[in-house]
Amino acid sequence: MKNHEQSKSWFTSLIGFFYQFGIGCNLDREKAKESYELAIKNEIENKISF
Repeated sequence: MKNHEQSKSWFTSLIGFFYQFGIGCNLDREKAKESYELAIKNEIENKISF
């Protein structure tokens, strides 16, 4: 993941997907929501910095 800084929002949203459906972890929709919001924030910051 360190070599893919531009894909940070993609990885974060993928983690949210895992939490949303309980894949490899306990089902936690609040953590899923937080991950999705963080991914959106990261995407907005990336667009602003370019």
